[in-house]
Amino acid sequence: MNLHTIGMARNTLLPPSFRLCTICYTSTSAVHSIEIWNDPTYSPNPVAAEKALELWSVCWNAGHKLTGIGGSDSHVIPTERYEDCDMPSLIGDPATYVWCEHLSAESVLEGVRRGHVYVSRGPVLEAAIRAGRDEYRFGSDMSAAFAGKDTAEDNRMIYCTLRITSEANVQVALVHNGRIDSSQAAAAAQEEGQPIILEWAIPWESEGYHWYRFDIRDEAGQLLAFTNPVYHGSKQPQPMTWNELIARTDLSEI
Repeated sequence: MNLHTIGMARNTLLPPSFRLCTICYTSTSAVHSIEIWNDPTYSPNPVAAEKALELWSVCWNAGHKLTGIGGSDSHVIPTERYEDCDMPSLIGDPATYVWCEHLSAESVLEGVRRGHVYVSRGPVLEAAIRAGRDEYRFGSDMSAAFAGKDTAEDNRMIYCTLRITSEANVQVALVHNGRIDSSQAAAAAQEEGQPIILEWAIPWESEGYHWYRFDIRDEAGQLLAFTNPVYHGSKQPQPMTWNELIARTDLSEI
């Protein structure tokens, strides 16, 4: 499999800070993805990204499995900075990483539609996600993992291994249905390019609809990366507009 990077995809909703526009009346059924994060060096954007994460969780809890993406959306040259920031605004900060079969526009877009995506402004992620005998990528439906199998309920688990190559110490949260289930801290690798390895064993919940993603932050709590969810079970999404989704989320600070 090849790992490629993109900035945006068609049929994408913009972050919730852009509320006063025609997209507010767009139905969620008309889109595949939502831009969660762009240019963290622009001062309003870190707060907007946190709110977008909340809104994205609301989408998933309502059964709308939109792919979360990000992009630098840079409006200045690399030698320039915004007045209130001491870091340059760089292309690819953050970047969207997509697993796809071929290096072609259609293959990348198909990877986005399938949710085989994580977004990062530094850490490089490799994941091994296993349930039953099958392995899954970010964005995958795991519902069939134990279908028709005689595995005892107590032995049904989702095993996740994250290999994180990062220059910074990280805190990794497992988010289950929009709430932090657990978190692990890891120090930056002592040798350049040496990944941090973190593991989770998540009990399989046989009833209902469940989704899981990882949020990666630095020691100060600043967002460094997030993955798209894996999930199992089903929930029939009810058609709603962007405005209706916003009404379910507290966006008062944006």
